[in-house]
Amino acid sequence: MKGENTNCLECGTPFKKRNLNHKFCRKACRNKHSRRNTGTPEPSFLTKKKEKHNVASPYSPQNAPKQVFTAQYETYLKQMEEIQIKQESLLKRKKRQLKKHRNILTGTNEISKILSLTGLIGGAVAADSESETSKMAVFTIGGGLLGNFLGKIISQEISGSDMERLMKVEHKIQEIDIEINNLDQLRYIFKDQKHNISKYQPVEAPTLSRAESKKHNKNAILTARELYNKEFESIDIGNKYTGFLGIDLAPNFSMLVHGKAGSGKSTFCLDFANELSKSLGTCFYLSAEEGHSKTVRNKLRQNNITTSNIDLVDFKLVNGINQVEKLLKNGRYRFVFIDSINTIGMTHEKLEELKQKFNDIAFISILQNTKDGKFKGANEFAHNCDIVVNVEDGIAETTKNRYGQLQSHTIFLEKGAKIRKIGNKL
Repeated sequence: MKGENTNCLECGTPFKKRNLNHKFCRKACRNKHSRRNTGTPEPSFLTKKKEKHNVASPYSPQNAPKQVFTAQYETYLKQMEEIQIKQESLLKRKKRQLKKHRNILTGTNEISKILSLTGLIGGAVAADSESETSKMAVFTIGGGLLGNFLGKIISQEISGSDMERLMKVEHKIQEIDIEINNLDQLRYIFKDQKHNISKYQPVEAPTLSRAESKKHNKNAILTARELYNKEFESIDIGNKYTGFLGIDLAPNFSMLVHGKAGSGKSTFCLDFANELSKSLGTCFYLSAEEGHSKTVRNKLRQNNITTSNIDLVDFKLVNGINQVEKLLKNGRYRFVFIDSINTIGMTHEKLEELKQKFNDIAFISILQNTKDGKFKGANEFAHNCDIVVNVEDGIAETTKNRYGQLQSHTIFLEKGAKIRKIGNKL
């Protein structure tokens, strides 16, 4: 019946029936059940997948060599175990001494109670020998008080005789406490020394033949000849910037541009984006410092940038970096400019994460400079990029370039002047 809860005829998974003949939770179960009933062998793609899963790499956990403790660490474990055993033994001794202490005190109190009760009964018996009722009451109370008084005196005498025993027991308890404290201190000393002890002996990686090593690391290992003959995709950034940045840049190259305020960083990046957009694809320009402002418009007019292949995104109008990621997922963009990293508070870890997510996009990042001319941020920004450009007073200079030699080029002659071609070498 439709909507009825039932179990899959093949794997037993519970599901709701869509119609009267609905017997399997998924199509794969139905096909598997049919193959088994008809004796049809599994298709090759399923067999290959199983074989692939069953092949254990020499680096897999089940084949990994067992780690062995060092002699120093084994000694440490043995010492800690001995301390624990001694402490447990001392605690048992202390428990026995406390029990003796309690028994002595409990026994003394019981004698006092028995003597008091005996005196009360004795007084009542003595008074009972008289005939007058009033005398009987007086003698009864008097006998009880006298018995209680004598009981206290005898109890005090017994406590006095047992005082020596009590003192011995208390002395033993104090000695046990001192031993326990000494063991605790020793344990703390060993724990402090643990940080200077190597836990495991060094493990040698499994030795593999060259053929086995390449088999298990198909993409990780290449011979020098294989890499020598390998072809890589590259892009032509045009004549204007080839002399400055080099030839055959990777499609997903990364570049860092840094400089002081007003040095020409944004002007340089906007003009570079304009050249890239002419033949290589659409650029995503994240404008965090100036947004959709008049100053950005003036830079576009000065450089005669009228293309529709540059999308200028005002960071203040989007919902943080997460919204930027969503915009990049549409596959429209080949180049991403971030102006600037410092303004949006992006870390080098986050930038590397974006590069990994969008590994077919080139990232050009702008960083602000400090007073001493260094960029603000971790050194990893420079280490993890292909090209580093320092901009100062309208001059762009490469300080790192994996695609060509270090070069210097003019962005503009002086502050506020019209831009001229970067291709004009100083």
